[in-house]
Amino acid sequence: MEYTIADKLMWHFMQGRCFKVLREECAEWDISQLRKEAKKRYREIVNATPSIGSYRDNSLKKNLTGGMAWITRQVCQPWRM
Repeated sequence: MEYTIADKLMWHFMQGRCFKVLREECAEWDISQLRKEAKKRYREIVNATPSIGSYRDNSLKKNLTGGMAWITRQVCQPWRM
């Protein structure tokens, strides 16, 4: 898929609250570094994923990109689930 403005908005919707909670609960982590690594990895995953259509044509694209945004934060954090 091509990284579009809609994918960028999905990142901001999904990550705003997530990183706020992490900052409160895990004060010893470098959240700004984690956010940079996760955003970079998110872009890589979006660009490497085959296209399934636009947000207008395929409603599942929201679920796919939302899942990518969630997984990248999990993959990049110091302690992994």
